[in-house]
Amino acid sequence: MGMSTAELEAFLAQTFPTPLGVIATVRHDGSPHIVPVWYRWDAGAVTIWTTEARAWVQNLLRDPRAAFSVQTFEQPYPAVMMRGAATVTTADDAATAEEIRAITRRYIVPEDVEGYIARWPDLRTIVTIIPAHIVSWSGEDEVLSAAAMAGQARPVPNTGALRAGSADTTVLSGDLAAAIGRR
Repeated sequence: MGMSTAELEAFLAQTFPTPLGVIATVRHDGSPHIVPVWYRWDAGAVTIWTTEARAWVQNLLRDPRAAFSVQTFEQPYPAVMMRGAATVTTADDAATAEEIRAITRRYIVPEDVEGYIARWPDLRTIVTIIPAHIVSWSGEDEVLSAAAMAGQARPVPNTGALRAGSADTTVLSGDLAAAIGRR
Protein backbone atom coordinates (compact mmCIF):
# COMPACT_ATOMS: atom_id res chain seq x y z
CA MET A 1 0.00 0.00 0.00
CA GLY A 2 1.35 3.44 -0.85
CA MET A 3 2.40 5.70 1.99
CA SER A 4 0.31 8.66 3.03
CA THR A 5 2.00 12.05 2.75
CA ALA A 6 2.72 12.02 6.48
CA GLU A 7 4.19 8.49 6.31
CA LEU A 8 6.35 9.44 3.32
CA GLU A 9 7.66 12.56 5.06
CA ALA A 10 8.43 10.61 8.26
CA PHE A 11 10.08 7.75 6.34
CA LEU A 12 12.38 10.04 4.33
CA ALA A 13 13.28 12.07 7.44
CA GLN A 14 14.11 9.13 9.74
CA THR A 15 17.46 9.12 11.51
CA PHE A 16 19.60 6.77 13.59
CA PRO A 17 19.53 4.45 11.88
CA THR A 18 19.41 6.68 8.84
CA PRO A 19 18.94 4.82 5.56
CA LEU A 20 21.14 5.58 2.60
CA GLY A 21 19.57 6.84 -0.58
CA VAL A 22 20.45 5.41 -3.97
CA ILE A 23 20.75 7.76 -6.93
CA ALA A 24 20.63 6.55 -10.51
CA THR A 25 21.92 8.69 -13.36
CA VAL A 26 22.40 8.09 -17.09
CA ARG A 27 25.94 7.38 -18.30
CA HIS A 28 27.18 8.80 -21.58
CA ASP A 29 26.51 5.43 -23.28
CA GLY A 30 22.92 5.40 -21.96
CA SER A 31 23.48 2.77 -19.29
CA PRO A 32 22.49 3.42 -15.67
CA HIS A 33 24.97 4.54 -13.02
CA ILE A 34 23.80 3.76 -9.47
CA VAL A 35 25.43 5.07 -6.28
CA PRO A 36 24.48 4.93 -2.58
CA VAL A 37 24.53 8.42 -1.01
CA TRP A 38 23.75 10.41 2.12
CA TYR A 39 20.72 12.60 1.53
CA ARG A 40 18.21 14.95 3.13
CA TRP A 41 14.53 15.33 2.24
CA ASP A 42 13.06 18.77 2.83
CA ALA A 43 10.15 20.67 1.31
CA GLY A 44 9.63 18.16 -1.49
CA ALA A 45 13.26 17.97 -2.60
CA VAL A 46 16.18 15.60 -2.07
CA THR A 47 19.57 17.17 -1.43
CA ILE A 48 22.87 15.28 -1.62
CA TRP A 49 26.33 16.50 -0.53
CA THR A 50 29.10 15.57 -2.94
CA THR A 51 31.75 16.93 -5.29
CA GLU A 52 31.34 17.88 -8.92
CA ALA A 53 34.22 15.56 -9.87
CA ARG A 54 32.25 12.35 -9.26
CA ALA A 55 31.11 10.46 -12.35
CA TRP A 56 27.44 10.44 -11.35
CA VAL A 57 27.51 14.23 -10.89
CA GLN A 58 29.15 14.65 -14.29
CA ASN A 59 26.32 12.50 -15.70
CA LEU A 60 23.78 14.95 -14.21
CA LEU A 61 25.59 17.96 -15.64
CA ARG A 62 25.16 16.39 -19.07
CA ASP A 63 21.67 14.92 -18.52
CA PRO A 64 19.71 16.08 -15.43
CA ARG A 65 17.37 13.08 -15.33
CA ALA A 66 17.71 11.14 -12.09
CA ALA A 67 15.99 8.41 -10.15
CA PHE A 68 16.32 8.12 -6.39
CA SER A 69 15.25 5.47 -3.90
CA VAL A 70 15.29 4.87 -0.18
CA GLN A 71 14.43 1.54 1.40
CA THR A 72 14.94 -0.20 4.70
CA PHE A 73 15.71 -3.83 5.34
CA GLU A 74 13.41 -4.41 8.27
CA GLN A 75 9.82 -5.54 8.08
CA PRO A 76 7.54 -4.29 6.64
CA TYR A 77 10.25 -3.29 4.07
CA PRO A 78 9.03 0.23 3.23
CA ALA A 79 10.46 2.00 0.20
CA VAL A 80 10.19 5.23 -1.76
CA MET A 81 11.24 5.62 -5.39
CA MET A 82 11.19 8.86 -7.30
CA ARG A 83 12.37 10.34 -10.53
CA GLY A 84 12.85 13.90 -11.63
CA ALA A 85 15.32 16.53 -12.72
CA ALA A 86 18.45 17.32 -10.73
CA THR A 87 20.40 20.53 -10.40
CA VAL A 88 24.06 20.73 -9.42
CA THR A 89 25.30 23.73 -7.45
CA THR A 90 28.88 24.18 -6.28
CA ALA A 91 29.58 27.09 -3.95
CA ASP A 92 31.60 28.00 -0.89
CA ASP A 93 28.96 30.10 0.83
CA ALA A 94 26.87 30.06 4.00
CA ALA A 95 23.83 28.40 2.38
CA THR A 96 25.93 25.52 1.02
CA ALA A 97 27.71 25.10 4.36
CA GLU A 98 24.38 24.93 6.19
CA GLU A 99 22.97 22.34 3.77
CA ILE A 100 26.13 20.24 4.21
CA ARG A 101 25.61 20.42 7.99
CA ALA A 102 21.92 19.50 7.65
CA ILE A 103 22.72 16.41 5.56
CA THR A 104 25.60 15.36 7.82
CA ARG A 105 23.50 15.74 11.02
CA ARG A 106 21.28 12.96 9.68
CA TYR A 107 24.18 10.48 9.74
CA ILE A 108 26.70 11.71 12.33
CA VAL A 109 26.13 12.40 16.03
CA PRO A 110 25.96 16.17 16.70
CA GLU A 111 29.30 16.50 18.48
CA ASP A 112 31.15 14.98 15.49
CA VAL A 113 29.46 16.90 12.64
CA GLU A 114 31.90 19.81 12.30
CA GLY A 115 34.96 17.55 12.54
CA TYR A 116 33.56 15.22 9.90
CA ILE A 117 32.80 18.08 7.50
CA ALA A 118 36.28 19.54 8.04
CA ARG A 119 37.83 16.31 6.71
CA TRP A 120 36.11 16.92 3.35
CA PRO A 121 37.02 20.54 2.44
CA ASP A 122 36.77 19.95 -1.32
CA LEU A 123 33.17 18.72 -1.18
CA ARG A 124 31.11 21.86 -1.77
CA THR A 125 28.54 20.58 -4.25
CA ILE A 126 24.85 20.10 -3.50
CA VAL A 127 22.75 18.05 -5.89
CA THR A 128 19.03 18.78 -5.61
CA ILE A 129 16.41 16.47 -7.07
CA ILE A 130 12.89 17.78 -7.51
CA PRO A 131 10.71 14.70 -7.99
CA ALA A 132 8.25 14.68 -10.86
CA HIS A 133 6.94 11.23 -9.84
CA ILE A 134 7.02 9.38 -6.51
CA VAL A 135 6.02 5.78 -5.79
CA SER A 136 6.05 4.36 -2.28
CA TRP A 137 4.87 1.40 -0.31
CA SER A 138 4.78 0.55 3.33
CA GLY A 139 4.58 -3.20 2.78
CA GLU A 140 2.09 -3.65 5.61
CA ASP A 141 -0.87 -5.07 3.71
CA GLU A 142 0.41 -5.86 0.25
CA VAL A 143 3.47 -5.84 -1.94
CA LEU A 144 4.04 -4.34 -5.34
CA SER A 145 3.79 -6.80 -8.17
CA ALA A 146 6.48 -6.85 -10.81
CA ALA A 147 3.63 -6.71 -13.30
CA ALA A 148 3.81 -2.95 -12.65
CA MET A 149 6.95 -2.97 -14.78
CA ALA A 150 4.75 -4.01 -17.67
CA GLY A 151 2.08 -1.46 -16.79
CA GLN A 152 -0.19 -4.07 -15.26
CA ALA A 153 0.15 -3.32 -11.55
CA ARG A 154 -1.76 -5.60 -9.24
CA PRO A 155 -1.39 -5.90 -5.48
CA VAL A 156 -0.26 -9.27 -4.19
CA PRO A 157 -0.88 -10.28 -0.57
CA ASN A 158 2.32 -10.17 1.48
CA THR A 159 2.94 -13.60 2.96
CA GLY A 160 6.28 -12.52 4.35
CA ALA A 161 8.13 -15.09 2.24
CA LEU A 162 10.78 -14.36 -0.36
CA ARG A 163 9.54 -14.83 -3.90
CA ALA A 164 11.50 -15.83 -6.98
CA GLY A 165 14.80 -14.70 -5.50
CA SER A 166 13.63 -11.12 -5.05
CA ALA A 167 13.19 -8.90 -2.02
CA ASP A 168 10.08 -9.43 0.09
CA THR A 169 8.45 -6.37 -1.41
CA THR A 170 8.50 -7.52 -5.02
CA VAL A 171 6.82 -10.55 -6.52
CA LEU A 172 8.16 -11.51 -9.92
CA SER A 173 6.02 -13.17 -12.53
CA GLY A 174 7.27 -16.53 -13.76
CA ASP A 175 8.42 -15.18 -17.15
CA LEU A 176 10.22 -12.21 -15.61
CA ALA A 177 11.84 -14.36 -12.92
CA ALA A 178 13.02 -16.80 -15.58
CA ALA A 179 14.48 -13.97 -17.69
CA ILE A 180 16.36 -12.56 -14.70
CA GLY A 181 17.61 -16.02 -13.80
CA ARG A 182 19.16 -16.41 -17.29
CA ARG A 183 21.27 -13.23 -16.99
